[in-house]
Amino acid sequence: MGAAIILAGLAAAGSSAATELPVLGRLESGLWQLRSLDGPSAVGAVCLGDPGLLAQLRHRREVCTRSVVATGQDMVEIRYSCTAAFGQSTIRAETSRLARVESQGVDNGVPFAFRLEARRVGPCR
Repeated sequence: MGAAIILAGLAAAGSSAATELPVLGRLESGLWQLRSLDGPSAVGAVCLGDPGLLAQLRHRREVCTRSVVATGQDMVEIRYSCTAAFGQSTIRAETSRLARVESQGVDNGVPFAFRLEARRVGPCR
């Protein structure tokens, strides 16, 4: 499944994730452009209300449980589990408008892994 299909259409309401994890609270809500760090092209844009959803971009439409594996000054590592999938992601906040996301896991029995740069480009439309 292509990265554009994986990431298309993410829209999120606010959540307590940002208040529970200061590194996520630093990330501004709004429209974020996603660019693959494994290839030369953009993979989509997301309207982000809950920065914690950066941890489960592959499974954004599923209700998943999340747990924090590790946290630091500029990063958080989150493990999540959904009905037919699970994953683990590391989010590094470079600034309030720039983050890097590394994610890996299993979706319907098939492993996946990707690395992205997420950059806030403006308000949601």
